Amino acid sequence: MRNGKDEPMRMRWALGIALWALSIALTACASDPSTPPGVLVVGVRQAPNNLDPRFATDLASQRVNQLIFNSLMDFAPDLRVTGVLAERLDHPDALTYIAVLRRGVKWHDGRDFTARDVVYTYNGYLDPKSTSPFRGAFRMVQSVRAVDDFTVEFKLKTPFAAFPIQLVTPPVIPDGAGADFNRTLIGTGPYRFVRYDVDDKVVLEPFPQYFDGAPRNDGIVIRVIPDDTMRGLEIRKRAVDVVIDQRPAAPVRKIGVAELLDGIGPQVHPPLTTGVRHFAPVFGVGWSERIGTDDPPEPQQLETGTGTRWIALRRLLVQLVFVVLDGLLYRTDH
Repeated sequence: MRNGKDEPMRMRWALGIALWALSIALTACASDPSTPPGVLVVGVRQAPNNLDPRFATDLASQRVNQLIFNSLMDFAPDLRVTGVLAERLDHPDALTYIAVLRRGVKWHDGRDFTARDVVYTYNGYLDPKSTSPFRGAFRMVQSVRAVDDFTVEFKLKTPFAAFPIQLVTPPVIPDGAGADFNRTLIGTGPYRFVRYDVDDKVVLEPFPQYFDGAPRNDGIVIRVIPDDTMRGLEIRKRAVDVVIDQRPAAPVRKIGVAELLDGIGPQVHPPLTTGVRHFAPVFGVGWSERIGTDDPPEPQQLETGTGTRWIALRRLLVQLVFVVLDGLLYRTDH
C-alpha cells in the first residue's frame, strides 16, 4: 500500500497535467486570424532551407525564389529562350553574347535595375571561391562587363551554342547583396518578400511596380505542412487553396494554368497567373473545392467540423482523460 501522505501530491500532479493538456487543446482549437480572401494559400511538404537564390539547392527554396526574383532569360511556351530582364540577347560572334536589358525595372526597395546588378550577379557565380551551385554552369565564361547602364557583354572562352539556356535559371540579385541577403531578399519579381517564419510559412505581398504588371491579388502565403494527412485536411476545409507534392495516394492531377485561374478566384496578371506558374504545369497539385477536381474523396467528418484543430483537440482530450483517471486511481494502486 502506498503512503497516504503522497496522495495530495499525486492529485496535484494529475490536476496540473490535466490543466496543461486542456490549455494546449484549447490553443489548438482556437482559430488563427483569417487569411484575407484575396491571398492565395499554398501548402507544401518541405520548408525552404536557404532563401538566398545564389545558394538555394532545394526545390522548396527555388519555388519561393521564382516568385521574388527574375532571370535574364526564360523559356517561352514553345520552349524557345526569350528575354525577361533582358529585352534581347545578341550574338555578334562565336565568343560574344550581348544582353540588352529591359528599362524601367525596379527592385523591391525602389532602386533602378541596371547592368551593374547583372555584372555583380554573374561575377559572383564566376568567383573561384563561390559555393553557388550555378558556378559550374558558367565555366565557359571568360568575363562579364557592363558596356553601359543597360548593356552587358558576356565573353566566352570557347564557343558554346547553348549559352542562352544557361541564362534561364540563375536569378539576378542587386549589386552589393551580402552574406545576409537571405534575410532581406530584394528582387525584381512580382512578389515582395515579407517574412519567413522558419518551418511554418513564407509570406509574400504583391509588388505594385512590377514591370510586367502588378499581381491582381493580395499576396501569397506558402504554408509548410509536412504531414500528408494534415495537408489533405487543410485543403478540404479550404484553409489551403493549392497543395504541392501531395502524397501519391491522394487524388492528384496536373492542373493547367488557365484551369487553375478559373477556379481559384484571386487572380494576377498573366502570364504570372496566381504565382503557381512554376508549380501547376510541372508538379502535382492537390484538389480543393475552390479549384475543383474529378472524383474528390468524401471524408464526411470534415464536413461536420472535425478538421485539423478538432483532431488535435480530440487527441489531447483523450490524453487528458487518461491523465485524470490515472491520478484518481493512483491512490489504490499497489
